[in-house]
Amino acid sequence: MKKLLMIFGSIGIMGIGASMIVACTNSKLDGLKATIQKAKKIIADNATNPKEEIKNLQEVVTLTEIMIETNKMTDEQIDAIHLALKLLIAIIETPSVQDLTNKPQI
Repeated sequence: MKKLLMIFGSIGIMGIGASMIVACTNSKLDGLKATIQKAKKIIADNATNPKEEIKNLQEVVTLTEIMIETNKMTDEQIDAIHLALKLLIAIIETPSVQDLTNKPQI
């Protein structure tokens, strides 16, 4: 009886561990999807802007959405893509030196 309880207990612990891993992956995926939405807004706001960064951001968003649909992304892939998207967004949102020097003084 004691061994049976130990077996059921260890199965339960493994189940809890597996569900925690899935929950972690889902929260990472939710964060990635939120960043994709932010990127889409930036793309829409700069639709008439032919900057190379906007084109790169559009390509990354499109490829990421395809990868999410396949549902075969590892945590490392999610982290790497999420970081790449955040960096591209930061590059786009940061004004360039040329923009700052051409800005009229108030």
